[in-house]
Amino acid sequence: MIKIIDGYSFTFDGSCYTLFNIGKRYKIDRKTRKQTDELCDFTDTIGYFSSMDAMLDKCLKVAADDLSSSQNCDNLKDYIDCVKEIFDKISNFTESQVKRDEVACSRKSS
Repeated sequence: MIKIIDGYSFTFDGSCYTLFNIGKRYKIDRKTRKQTDELCDFTDTIGYFSSMDAMLDKCLKVAADDLSSSQNCDNLKDYIDCVKEIFDKISNFTESQVKRDEVACSRKSS
């Protein structure tokens, strides 16, 4: 899996991109169906995408919604600030990937 930003990663199988939400949450007791005090790892599939642009767009929307709800954004300005924050993180990810690919290409051509 390739990490995009905290909590969001993806895989590419040659034909589609799969976006995942990864993190920790409290376990649920199967008998009582109540939350326990024990944390466990989880991986939720958000969706399958034919292009990286579509996958990153969905990641931006989902991550911004998660961030805005965790920060209790109750007005448009706060929500826009959350979207900008996530957009900047995704932009940094894509820029670092492009630079890495440019270095790899220059090594191959040498």
